[in-house]
Amino acid sequence: MPLYLSWLIESCWISGPVMCSALKIVTFQATIVSVHTVALIAVDRFLALHSPFLYSEKISPTVICIATLFNWLFSLIYNFILLFVNGNFTDVMCPGKCVYIIDGVSSLIDLLIVFLMPCTLIIILYTHVFVIAKRHATAIRALQVHNRTESSKNRVSDKSERKAAILLGILVFVFLLCLLPYYICSLVIPYSNADLFYVRDVAVIFFFLNSTINPIIYALFYPWFQKSLKLIFTFQVFNKDSSRMNVL
Repeated sequence: MPLYLSWLIESCWISGPVMCSALKIVTFQATIVSVHTVALIAVDRFLALHSPFLYSEKISPTVICIATLFNWLFSLIYNFILLFVNGNFTDVMCPGKCVYIIDGVSSLIDLLIVFLMPCTLIIILYTHVFVIAKRHATAIRALQVHNRTESSKNRVSDKSERKAAILLGILVFVFLLCLLPYYICSLVIPYSNADLFYVRDVAVIFFFLNSTINPIIYALFYPWFQKSLKLIFTFQVFNKDSSRMNVL
């Protein structure tokens, strides 16, 4: 992000061809890993609710590490091939320039692999997660309907359920909103005669900002998250008894 912003501000690339290639691979790597990680989290949440016994038996820290490593390796290989095929490592760039070129066919493939497939998976799985959670909550309320104390707990449960559903919807909406402009530009630029590269640069910034927006959304919805951030920024987490602090 610092290199990318300095390039936009200076309007001239002064860091040389090696750093230009590094910026390209890091930019593409960060974007695809981010999207696929969110998709993997959706798979994790779906399996945890849909098949809890299978989840506790099969999904171990080792499996999670393997899935994460595969995600990074796949992304690295895919991005290198995508950039290499389009001549981003072999073509000679003009001095002061650092642009990546993706042709129309590659843009369509990239749209499918990096955006459409994972985002469709995210929407489908999170919809199932919400339906399953709603079904579980309804079943629990049916068993506890005659207990006055439990009814009070149910009201709290309903409130938490609604908050979780709203938060989930906002996170997915913001996620798609930050990604969509970039892929629209990627599809339009190869077939347009207009100079839209500056528009794409702004779209890339929105892409990056998604990772910044998510913690803000969490902070707005969860007081415990706000308290945790306060403990971090005031350096209270370095106290000896910080593990015993109650943030709930």
